[in-house]
Amino acid sequence: MVDVGVDKKRMCLDQEEQADTFAHPYLILLGVIAFFLLTFVAGAYFFKFNGSLSESQDVWGQFGDFLGGTLNPVFAFLSLFALLYTITLQIKALKTSNRALRLSNEELKETRKIIKEQRDIQSLQKKLLEIQVFDNHFFNSLDLMVDVIQSAQDHSTNQIRTGFHAYSIMSEKLRYEFHKESFKNIELTNIEKNEYQISGSFWNEYSSQVYGFFNLVLSILEDIDSHAEDDRQSLYVSKLSSVLAAEHKYVLYGISLIYLRKGTELFEKFKFFDGLKVPKNFSRVNREVYPHIKPKHEVE
Repeated sequence: MVDVGVDKKRMCLDQEEQADTFAHPYLILLGVIAFFLLTFVAGAYFFKFNGSLSESQDVWGQFGDFLGGTLNPVFAFLSLFALLYTITLQIKALKTSNRALRLSNEELKETRKIIKEQRDIQSLQKKLLEIQVFDNHFFNSLDLMVDVIQSAQDHSTNQIRTGFHAYSIMSEKLRYEFHKESFKNIELTNIEKNEYQISGSFWNEYSSQVYGFFNLVLSILEDIDSHAEDDRQSLYVSKLSSVLAAEHKYVLYGISLIYLRKGTELFEKFKFFDGLKVPKNFSRVNREVYPHIKPKHEVE
C-alpha cells in the first residue's frame, strides 16, 4: 500500500485542480459585464439623442467616438484584470504541475519500497520453505538412523542383544582391540593406506551392521554441510549428536580411524567426537586424523 501521507497529498491536489476548474466562470463573467456595458452605453446614447439610425456619416463617427471614449478605459481595465487573472491561473497550474510531479516521484519511491519489501518477503518465504524441506529430510534421516540402530544385533553370547545393547557390546570389543599391544605398535602409514586388520575379527563380525550405520551418519553430516544454512548447522549437528549415545559415537570413531577412513574432515569440522573417552594409546592416531578434536582418555 502507498503511504497514507501520499494519499492525502494526492487528495489535496485533486481538490485544488477541481477549484481551478470552477474558477474559469470568472472570465465568462467579465465577458458578460463587458457586453452589458456595451449594451447599456449604446442604449443610453439612442435613448438620450432620440435614437434613430442616421444616414449621415458624421453622426456615425460621433457615435463611434462616444462609444470608444466611454468604453475603451473600461474594456482596458477589464482586459488587464482578465490578463492578470489568467496569469494567476497559469502560475497556479504550474505550481500544481510541479506538486503533481513531486507527488508522482514520492509515489514511485513508495512503489519501489513496496516492491523491495515484497521481494524481501518472498525471499524470506523461500528461505523458510527451504528450511522446512531440509528439516523434513533431516528428521526423516534421523528416524531411519534410529531404525538402523534398533535393528542391530549381537550374537556373540547365548542371548541375542539388540539395539543399544548390541552397540554397547561392539564398543567394548573395540576398546579391547584398542588396548592390544599389536595396535600400540602399528605404523600410521599402514592405517593411512587402510591396510590394517584388527585382530579379533571385529570387522568381519560386525561390518554388515556398522557399515550402513556409519554411512548413514556420514550422509546426514554431508547434507548438513551442503544444504543447511551456516547459522543452523550447529543446531542440526547437536540434534544428531543428542540422538547418539557414547557407545554409538565410540563405534563411529573407531571405524573412521581404522577401517573406512572417510568422512574424517566432516567429523573434524563439526568436532563430532569432542569429549569422547578413548584409550590413551590411541592419541597418536587421533592427532594424525583429528588434530583439532580432543577426546578424553580412558584409564588403562
